Amino acid sequence: MAEVIFPPTWALPECGYLLDLVARQALYVDMLDDYDFAWVRDDECAPARLIEVDRALAVMALLEGGFLGLGDAVALRSETGKEFQGHRLIFGRIGRELHEYLTTDRPG
Repeated sequence: MAEVIFPPTWALPECGYLLDLVARQALYVDMLDDYDFAWVRDDECAPARLIEVDRALAVMALLEGGFLGLGDAVALRSETGKEFQGHRLIFGRIGRELHEYLTTDRPG
């Protein structure tokens, strides 16, 4: 594997969690809302829940760094009943490599 490129240091603590959500196809963003930006939907029948601000900022860093990209837009409903369009997040090339690096058992 080539040298792994890492996101900003401040975003690293959240990367494993966020990249696991992307692998499960459960992380979405609302590109029209700067405040309520990143959402998790664990099940297609369940409402989406807003993620914490620090994790939302890490999502933005992963998007801006090319680790993640925008997938299909889908209709989502929040826990309060608000309906909106969210884009499912997908791996960029380096995001997939980072996820593999973070989830692979290494000796030592």
